[in-house]
Amino acid sequence: MMTMNSRAFLDDLGKWADNGADYNDWDLTPFVKDIELLLDAKSLNYILLDYPFAYLHHDVSDLINVAFYIDTPLDIAMARRLLRDFRETANERVHEELEAYLAQGRSAYLVMDEKVKPNSDFIIDGLLSLDIITKKIIEKIGEEDAK
Repeated sequence: MMTMNSRAFLDDLGKWADNGADYNDWDLTPFVKDIELLLDAKSLNYILLDYPFAYLHHDVSDLINVAFYIDTPLDIAMARRLLRDFRETANERVHEELEAYLAQGRSAYLVMDEKVKPNSDFIIDGLLSLDIITKKIIEKIGEEDAK
């Protein structure tokens, strides 16, 4: 069982993708407990999760009402991640991340396009600005809520 907070996440992710990419291989117990605590609070209208599996993990699928897939080309996603996470980091660390991505991580992200994207309710263009992406998600939630 693999955990979402694994330090060797990209290595684990690549091995996982190479071994068939079964989303149920991931131990999401702490994540599920957090969601259940929020649901028990009953004072929330919505819970938004940044979660990469859509409905594909058996422990979480029944807890999701709507799944969005933000479809971002991998080069743009990587550039954004590097800018976000490594602004103050030495070049050596950035090189290590890029090497891990090329060696293992990229294959796992390609699996997401293959499996998660078609199992999502709404696909949003990841090249749009964050403001427009946010507006589109809020609009779709409103439409789903009105049903």
